[in-house]
Amino acid sequence: MTTPAICVPPLADVIRRLHSCEPIHVGAIPVEVVADNDKNVVWQGDVQIFTMGESAAARHCYAWEERHDNYAQLVVVPAIPPISSAQMAVRSVLERRRSGVR
Repeated sequence: MTTPAICVPPLADVIRRLHSCEPIHVGAIPVEVVADNDKNVVWQGDVQIFTMGESAAARHCYAWEERHDNYAQLVVVPAIPPISSAQMAVRSVLERRRSGVR
């Protein structure tokens, strides 16, 4: 699962709406999440990193697009402790989904 570069403007729009800030795209980092109990990759893709400015609750955030059969979902995770890396952001979303929290 990779995030196309074309996805950066829509991600910035979502961040702008959700956090009332002007996000600046600073780069992308490849992330691979492996299941704790085995070596199976459960998520793989590029996570976009944005700064969010002084007025936002977090200085930066992690964002990515997930493509499903009939739709695409944009995911944004502010870098608020304990989230301190792109991998932790993805893991937190996967754990919330596994526990049934949306």
